[in-house]
Amino acid sequence: MTPDPYRHGLSRTAATYLIVGVCALLLIIACVLLVPSLCVDGADRERTLSAAHARQLAMATLLRQDQDTDSVITVDFQQLLDDHYVTEELLASPFGPVPDGRGDYWAYPEPIEVKAIADPDRLVIIYDRAAYRAGPYVPVAFLDGHVEALSVADFERLIAQPPNGQVDYDQPARQ
Repeated sequence: MTPDPYRHGLSRTAATYLIVGVCALLLIIACVLLVPSLCVDGADRERTLSAAHARQLAMATLLRQDQDTDSVITVDFQQLLDDHYVTEELLASPFGPVPDGRGDYWAYPEPIEVKAIADPDRLVIIYDRAAYRAGPYVPVAFLDGHVEALSVADFERLIAQPPNGQVDYDQPARQ
């Protein structure tokens, strides 16, 4: 004889309501946890995407350099495209396009002798020109591979100091 699961106090209707109630409670908890992440405003989403693009461009540059035998890094977006390290979409900023036609992302213009750089964590190799133009934050990739979203004022101070001070960062006019 099969035991009756409902004989100890809950009718089938009560068990059904209990199951529906527990499911509704779980749905409410899931909504409370998920809705804030879905309601991120457009600027945060754009800044995060821009920083991700800068990180991927920097990682592709560093990976390409690791495959060469010398200790000189060249940040060349066209070479990264040609070698299939990146796609054209990575070069389009969510804040762009920059109207001057010189690209949404800036790349360090000269070969970098890695051993000669004392502070690789401060040398800017890539930044989002379109984000700089739009403000208030600029995603920046450094020679050591890390990425930061700096305020426009902090970015301008950073590029005026060594090891960045002698380079033309080709900043677009701000909006």
